[in-house]
Amino acid sequence: MYFIERWHSDAFSNRQIANKIYEDLKKKLKIIPHNFNGWRPLPNQKLETILINENGLRNKSIKDLKKTKNCLLLGGSLAWGFGASSNKNIPSYQIEKILERDYNINLNIINLAEQSYTSIEELNSFISSFYELNPSAVIILSGCNDIGFEFENNYKKIFLYEDLLNFFLWGKELGIIREKKKIYLLIKIIFRLFKKNKTINEEFFYFKRPHKDEIANNMYGSKIDFIKNFCEQKKIQVFNFLQPDLFFKKNKSNFEKDYEKFEGEEKKEFIIKKYKFLEEKYFKIKNNTRYFKNYSLLNCFDEFKETIFFDRAHVADFGNSILARKISSFISSNLEK
Repeated sequence: MYFIERWHSDAFSNRQIANKIYEDLKKKLKIIPHNFNGWRPLPNQKLETILINENGLRNKSIKDLKKTKNCLLLGGSLAWGFGASSNKNIPSYQIEKILERDYNINLNIINLAEQSYTSIEELNSFISSFYELNPSAVIILSGCNDIGFEFENNYKKIFLYEDLLNFFLWGKELGIIREKKKIYLLIKIIFRLFKKNKTINEEFFYFKRPHKDEIANNMYGSKIDFIKNFCEQKKIQVFNFLQPDLFFKKNKSNFEKDYEKFEGEEKKEFIIKKYKFLEEKYFKIKNNTRYFKNYSLLNCFDEFKETIFFDRAHVADFGNSILARKISSFISSNLEK
């Protein structure tokens, strides 16, 4: 099988930095369940390339916000900053800096994005945080994970949910949930350890599963419909960006060509088809309103011949800086003064 190692990509400034990012992301960063959003990193983690605040966000402390207006950033791992060498190189930090420096727009860009979030978790995160953070604007940067779920014929549920619930069922069966006495806890584990485990049924996660060809549109469209209608009523501006993808970059580097080959033709055709569907349905100018602006970033790296992507959906520091500049420029041109 053809294989290419993404952490050896020349999208990173050097191999040492790539290795540090890999170590932090894949070996050191701790992820835990979250009551409202599914999961987030364990709070207050200080790694070499990643800082997590008291709320489990890859963001400066909410207590340290200096500006009077907040802007929420929703999305998956690209928006979260997967591949960045520090918190100063993630999209939210870069966008906030560029808006203030180049356009005199002062917003706290609060990074609510998280690795593996689909539109389901994005919407949950928006709803659960809205009245606490009281945003005057919202940025959405996503698309990839909804399409990925459809490619895998998966809907709503994710292994993190299943692992958590199955572990709870196992603990409930053993009688160790809420057991406070350590000696009883130990006895129950020893004598009941081999009891047959119960597992959660897939139907627990939804009422009506959409057809395979409608999964991405169902998840993405539900999020857009809710946030658009809600924010228009509140007169809050939303900037909705369709995230870039390696398959759409015109001038691919040698590494990017190799990675495209590694992904395979079947997946490439599927991804391109689904992105074009979302772009056609949600990102035409006719879909823009006063408070909801759409912009497709699928081709935002076309003019660059050097390596931007280190895999199909993620970019390193240079790519994040380009992305932040283009997002900031669009916001500055469309922000209600």
